[in-house]
Amino acid sequence: MTLKFSYDGNLLAFSEVSRNGFFLHIYKFPEMKKSITMLEHSNFIHDIDWLKQKNYEIQRIVTASSDFTAIVWKLEGDNYTYTILPHPAFVYAAKFLQREDSEAVSVVTAGRDSIIRIWRNRQGMQSFELVQELKHPIVNKFTYITSIVTRNADTFYTSSSTGDIIEWTMRSSRDYHLNRNFRL
Repeated sequence: MTLKFSYDGNLLAFSEVSRNGFFLHIYKFPEMKKSITMLEHSNFIHDIDWLKQKNYEIQRIVTASSDFTAIVWKLEGDNYTYTILPHPAFVYAAKFLQREDSEAVSVVTAGRDSIIRIWRNRQGMQSFELVQELKHPIVNKFTYITSIVTRNADTFYTSSSTGDIIEWTMRSSRDYHLNRNFRL
């Protein structure tokens, strides 16, 4: 379904759908040696994003799934821990929002219910708190968020099934708001 390289290019994450379940695999690259396989998702994995960081001994990933969850993973060698971000609908997109000058990290998620959710980390990325929900401006039974792309910690874009690209920007209050809507 999806695959992404880590920022240092040494790991490749990809999802697999099989009769035995929905797997997230991490392989060492370029030798393509299996490092970790995770089976915590119970439905399709639609998106994967790696956290860009200075220390690559511990890697972090966020995944979005049709099992009504996004999961933030912490990888250390061949071991992992995870934090589940629950949703009321399929989650099609998940991305990290981070500032280069700070340890603070947020996650933005979106999916079938057309609600964009902002999660902020607490306790050194061991838990996340839902801090904001943004409603897509055009909602009907055919509208859902298909993808997210981040520009920086202050700006991200969402695309929808109805052809909208929305630019979301942070206000001084540390809340995001709709800045521009590009209708295609």
